[in-house]
Amino acid sequence: MAIKLQAGKLGGMAVKVLAKAGFFAALLKFWKFIALAFTGAVSFIWKKLGRRKDDEKTVKDVAASTNADT
Repeated sequence: MAIKLQAGKLGGMAVKVLAKAGFFAALLKFWKFIALAFTGAVSFIWKKLGRRKDDEKTVKDVAASTNADT
């Protein structure tokens, strides 16, 4: 009984090792696409959360300039 139990544990461990190897093989195969997607996501978030440029005018700036002109 103990021999079968230990063999089952070793078999389960082998399956886990093969699953991890498959995961890393997929990472190695598609690393360029993963890096490109990550870069695009970071760029999108950076643009949305980043500071506004000085040349962009907000609605308040436009309203203030039209009120000052009249």
